[in-house]
Amino acid sequence: MLLISISDISNDILSSELESIGYSLGVSSMREVWLLVEPWFPADGSRVAITVTEESCFEVMRFLFSMAVINYATLIHEEFEIPSIEMGVAIRFKRFYPQSVCEASVFNYLSKMREVMDKFGSRGFPTGR
Repeated sequence: MLLISISDISNDILSSELESIGYSLGVSSMREVWLLVEPWFPADGSRVAITVTEESCFEVMRFLFSMAVINYATLIHEEFEIPSIEMGVAIRFKRFYPQSVCEASVFNYLSKMREVMDKFGSRGFPTGR
């Protein structure tokens, strides 16, 4: 299944709410979700630590949101594709964790996003958003 927009994941309320949050963060497509996540995937499989500052909080929230969306798509679909920035190419995703792990990850990332927002508010947000 090719997922172009966040609402393509499912027709449930969570998918619709994620799309609304995405628009408020300037993330309107699954391609943008992937572009925010991909640089943080280390080639060697190691973990990445992110320091949240007033200057970085907006981008960190976009990253956490994007991770929640990827995990949500993996929860709903065993396999899916996201359009690449290359014409005619799609990135394929396949669930390899149990759905319960995917579901816990969705809410963990959203919770972390909430913690960043509670700590920094909208101070790190670009003006006009």
